[in-house]
Amino acid sequence: MTAKETGEVMEAAETGEVTEQVDLSDLSYLAIARQLDQIIQELDKGQVDVDTLDIRFSQAVELVEELNRRINRAKMKVEELTPRLKSVFDTPAGDDTPTTYDISATSDTQPTNDPPF
Repeated sequence: MTAKETGEVMEAAETGEVTEQVDLSDLSYLAIARQLDQIIQELDKGQVDVDTLDIRFSQAVELVEELNRRINRAKMKVEELTPRLKSVFDTPAGDDTPTTYDISATSDTQPTNDPPF
């Protein structure tokens, strides 16, 4: 989806126009969250007429589901990468041991091999 198309979708969402189905995978997390926020505001303020209420509510449900999928994917990725990161710091001391710096110390900081967590 081009920036122009994304802008048109956002504008349609802001005006309450019901538009064709948008491929959410083309939108950023923030753009989806903004669309959801707009729909919630419309519903809270009673700005949605009865004829489009079910459509806007359905759109909100789809947005929530997509946001949840993305959060779960990110969580799984973090859980997958965390052991790899820990293994870097669990390596025995030697030439390949990463050097970290305690940035909270004074300017004459000494390297340390302690993991940052």
